[in-house]
Amino acid sequence: MKNSEFWLVAGSQFLYGSEVLEIVDARAQEMAAELSRVLPYPPGCKVTAKTNQEITDAVKAADYDVTAEQTKDQATIMDIESVHISKDTTVEGLERQLFFERSGMETAVR
Repeated sequence: MKNSEFWLVAGSQFLYGSEVLEIVDARAQEMAAELSRVLPYPPGCKVTAKTNQEITDAVKAADYDVTAEQTKDQATIMDIESVHISKDTTVEGLERQLFFERSGMETAVR
């Protein structure tokens, strides 16, 4: 659970108007901050959902939001290789990672 992330998703409706939606969003942020003080795994306030689609999108995003470490753990369990590519990944870094992992040199270089 040390790598788990918990999301707080608030819900409202457009019919209340933009001012009320801003208040709902601000209160949700406050609730997340207060919960963060007392829970061992603090929630992040992700969105104030106003439609069924926004709720669906938030749930799907939570389901697909996997860390590199979780991906590596899953790959290890399945006995397959994994490489995490992020926005900061360079071609050179990826080539180096692939070369070191496949050649067994990774531990020798560290």
